[in-house]
Amino acid sequence: MHRLLVLPFAAFLLAIASPLRAEEPVAVLAEMSDGSVVRGTLPEGTEFVLVAGDKETKIAARDVVRLAVSVFREAETRALEAEVYKWRPKLAADDVKERDAASEALAALPGTAAPFLTGLMSDADPEVVMRARAARKLVQARGGLFDSRDYVALDKQVLRGWLKLENVTLKTDFGPIEIARAELRTLRQPAAPEEVAAPKENEWMPPMARMLPPVTLVAFLKDGSRLVGQVPAAALALVDENGNAVPSDRLMSLVRDAEKAGFFRVKRQKVPSVRAALVAKELPVTGASRRWTVPVESIESIEIGPLRLHRAASGSMAELVQQWEKATAEGTAVPTQRFWVYIDGQPANPWNSTGKKGMTWSLIRVHNKVCLVGADALTDAYLGDTSNDEELPILAVHKQNLPAPEGVDPKNFYMGWIGGECRLTKPVAGSELTSLEIVNSIIKDEFGDDWEVGEHHSPSGGWHWWAYWEAPEEGK
Repeated sequence: MHRLLVLPFAAFLLAIASPLRAEEPVAVLAEMSDGSVVRGTLPEGTEFVLVAGDKETKIAARDVVRLAVSVFREAETRALEAEVYKWRPKLAADDVKERDAASEALAALPGTAAPFLTGLMSDADPEVVMRARAARKLVQARGGLFDSRDYVALDKQVLRGWLKLENVTLKTDFGPIEIARAELRTLRQPAAPEEVAAPKENEWMPPMARMLPPVTLVAFLKDGSRLVGQVPAAALALVDENGNAVPSDRLMSLVRDAEKAGFFRVKRQKVPSVRAALVAKELPVTGASRRWTVPVESIESIEIGPLRLHRAASGSMAELVQQWEKATAEGTAVPTQRFWVYIDGQPANPWNSTGKKGMTWSLIRVHNKVCLVGADALTDAYLGDTSNDEELPILAVHKQNLPAPEGVDPKNFYMGWIGGECRLTKPVAGSELTSLEIVNSIIKDEFGDDWEVGEHHSPSGGWHWWAYWEAPEEGK
């Protein structure tokens, strides 16, 4: 009888002494900034940490339906949040002029201010609520509303904050790979849809989390016109003669097929050319100064970038301004001169961009002796927008702490005052700009030790800033 009892007892001891069975790896699809999608598994027990305010939330990878890594820097977003809430007391001020000024300041903010404006709409003061709602409507009227924080979708809720994430390790059929945060766009369960459903109120997705980077191209039209600009990647969806989708990644060119109406000969890198048609009836081409809606039937051919961009005859900012003013007065197209600009904290410089590209700016506006330079429709502040093969001037700045001239708001978060003069160097190939130190040495050799490269995030939020386009008069 004792022997009969021993066996069950021994089995019980063995069970409690054995370690718990390890969790199975989590299968995911990782979508990267270059459009690649890789299937793999995360290591057992993988967790993500999301920081929102002072709170850290640990999230098991298997509970994540989809996460999206924002293309915005955390510091940028926190500064924007502070900018919104800075105006809250003014919205409730006794003086109507103060309230109106605060409303105007909030309405001028970018779409990424939307979640913080929404936060003001729950304020106890009805005046604040009314003005915050009106400001958000004006922001929305200029374009999409975006939440610039990271996004984690669980089964029944969406969380916002900043993922403590340096890289993601995946086990794939190609072997183990590491995807750096800067390369990662989204991570999703294989069963989750590739396209994110339209977000509900207060659930705006980061812009790059639901779309591939725009495609730079030249469209040659049947009437002899040539349009240079960018189109959303989704606008280049293709189908073959049987209606089957043709991959539109790695596109090189589309040339009108003379043998079959409505079709193009499509050439892609390292793939035989095929006959395919564009699904879209029109292409939205965004150039440096305007947006074109191009009927597909009017297109003779398309060449995909990198492009040989227009350069002015001289690297002088003063000459570029004069060309800009002349074109504006005559009602003709303004110069499309572009120039290299430095960006801190993001891989969009010629020396650290994954796509061997550098970020560029252009001249946006001229006001008397000052000019506004900054990002435009072609600027990609996250991956770079212009091939390193290009030869372009570098935007140089001499910061002198000068007061802002009349007509320039030095407190504007996204169009601030640099406090000095800007110039353009002689054109230089992006491939020669191998570090920030090299860039500044080129500038100092041309203009002197007080000069340095213009930075994308100066002087506060950045993206655009004002400067004198020629040396200001002494004492001014």
